[in-house]
Amino acid sequence: MMEFKQACVKEVVDKLLVLEENKRKCLFLNPNRHPLMKIVVDGCQIVEGAKCDYLVIDHCGNEYFVELKGKDLPHAIEQLEKSIRQLSDMRDNAGKKKYAFIVASRHPANDTSIQRAKVVFKKKYNVELISKNVLLEISIK
Repeated sequence: MMEFKQACVKEVVDKLLVLEENKRKCLFLNPNRHPLMKIVVDGCQIVEGAKCDYLVIDHCGNEYFVELKGKDLPHAIEQLEKSIRQLSDMRDNAGKKKYAFIVASRHPANDTSIQRAKVVFKKKYNVELISKNVLLEISIK
């Protein structure tokens, strides 16, 4: 697994982890208070080039890449892809799941860039790409 900068990492055991930016939210529901590692990617772990906002790693090693975005979905896809290439643990994937989340202020239902990206992310990185408007909730089991 990649070494993360200590200043960018916070371990939390809260029942609710909220990642928020400009009224867009990604909520991690963690009722069993499993340890979660929250990594601030943008401006901390990665300071140059395209990058997503956060990476959360749960107690099982599952990875959740989060991009809180306005309307520029192609840019959000690029940011997530570059972050996955730099930060994802590509070696030991047995039983581990990887997700990439875009929480946008608005995205049209018929946007084909998301549909194409879902196929690419699954095939190339074994990552499930999920896109939602304004609020996304993830349950940690």
